[in-house]
Amino acid sequence: MKQAAWIFIFLALLLGSVLVVACASGTSSSSRMPAADDDDNDDASPADDDASPATGDDDNDASPGEDDDALPDDDLSLVDDDSASCDITYPNSTIGLLACLPGAYNGYTLFAPCMTDTVYLIDNAGRVVHTWPGQYQPNLSVYLLEDGRLLRTGIAGSCPGNAGLVLLQDWDGAVTWSYGLCNTPNANFFLSHDVHMLPNGNILAILAVLRTPDDAVAAGRDPSTIPDGGFYADACIEIKPVGTNGAEIVWIWDVWDHLIQDFDSTKANYGVVADHPELIDINYGSPEENLWMHTNGIDFHAAYDQVLVSVRNFSEVWALDHSTTMVEAAAHRGGRYGHGGDLLYRWGNPLAYRLASPARDFYHQHNGHWIADGLPGAGDVLVFNNGVDRPVGQYSTADEFAPVINPDGSYPPPNPAYGPASLDWNFVNAPPNGVYSTLLGSAQRLANGNTLICAGDAGLIQEVTPAGAVVWQFINPVTQDGIVQQGQPIPKGHGLPANSTFRAHRFPPDFPGFAGQDLTPGACLVDPCP
Repeated sequence: MKQAAWIFIFLALLLGSVLVVACASGTSSSSRMPAADDDDNDDASPADDDASPATGDDDNDASPGEDDDALPDDDLSLVDDDSASCDITYPNSTIGLLACLPGAYNGYTLFAPCMTDTVYLIDNAGRVVHTWPGQYQPNLSVYLLEDGRLLRTGIAGSCPGNAGLVLLQDWDGAVTWSYGLCNTPNANFFLSHDVHMLPNGNILAILAVLRTPDDAVAAGRDPSTIPDGGFYADACIEIKPVGTNGAEIVWIWDVWDHLIQDFDSTKANYGVVADHPELIDINYGSPEENLWMHTNGIDFHAAYDQVLVSVRNFSEVWALDHSTTMVEAAAHRGGRYGHGGDLLYRWGNPLAYRLASPARDFYHQHNGHWIADGLPGAGDVLVFNNGVDRPVGQYSTADEFAPVINPDGSYPPPNPAYGPASLDWNFVNAPPNGVYSTLLGSAQRLANGNTLICAGDAGLIQEVTPAGAVVWQFINPVTQDGIVQQGQPIPKGHGLPANSTFRAHRFPPDFPGFAGQDLTPGACLVDPCP
């Protein structure tokens, strides 16, 4: 971004034009299968409201809602509240808990229904353990921190799309800090999709920045592909919270500083796109709803001091050098790795930098993140691959790959593409199109080697083993119109099922954020309930 544009944003923030709120079973394939932890303690398609998710296990691949023989007829409760094992099946259920089978990872699942303002924590039996009420629908991510606070985003005011706020709440739901990142009514920039808490207490966020048609032409975009009014391109920012409703932006990475194009030879960024995979082709792709990149996830690797972003419309994840100063982040040199703000690494779709091979792997993915230390597959990248426009059929998967990286966090030059050549593991439902989530989704590696997958469009959350067996399955019953009961159709809302859920996350019973809190389970959101 030009310096003047960022000066405008800073002035807008300081002068108050920003909205500030100070309120209170399937199959899996693997070339390196994730190992299970030795410590035992440790979608249905949106187009088909009546379809129940298939379990994906070769021995149990009938849908719990369609074939009573798919699961045992017995309705059994948890062995006990603290047990790591459960054996519950509800073959006639269409909503809420469908199954919790032996091998499921014991813990508590956090999720925030997209069209309501309450965040839920449930146990493996589907019983509500805690809720955090709010005043805003999520935009879109929610995180439970190790100190017990909730980091969440919110939609407020007249910001476009999923935009507006970032907030911190205590365990009881009181807002302890909030900050608006949307300047209305012009909406020249706004917070988008995801945030991430850094070890120093600052917050990484995705900012969508409006680029006018003149901006895009000046950057070498083909004028025939520019929407009326321009489009939004993304930046990553680091926010230092100040007081209860203030903030200081201490780091910025802006895609507009790292563009290349081969359309207009009169522009300074003219070049051979395939020769510069560290830069982003301004002419790649078509903006969806005026979002050129549609970045939907942001993650941080403390040891490498790198940021990972999931860029939906490029079907790639990108690694950025967070060690750079703001000046270096806008340049091509500097920082720990010497490349300034240029991409350190990218993976998922070589077509984005004009390579025909290897084959594309990602199709509008979500939630790209590094698997954390201490978990099976640590250091690999895990994503929910939505599968939009997948040539072999439209279905969603959970995909894992091992970035080719040096011990110091630098990456070997592409040859000609960045490695690896293929995925290390993925989960495919049986049948594949039984889980297809076009716009939302997440995947989380658990300590026992299983993976928690949220096919968000349909509010389907399921846990799968490394071999692809589904051992826990839950469909969110919460909508903007209340709780959907068994057998009732799920209404629509904003083009999606009204129970859609951006992500889900499982926490172990000894998670530090639970220390001193009452986790006594209450009622289930819907019956039946153990």
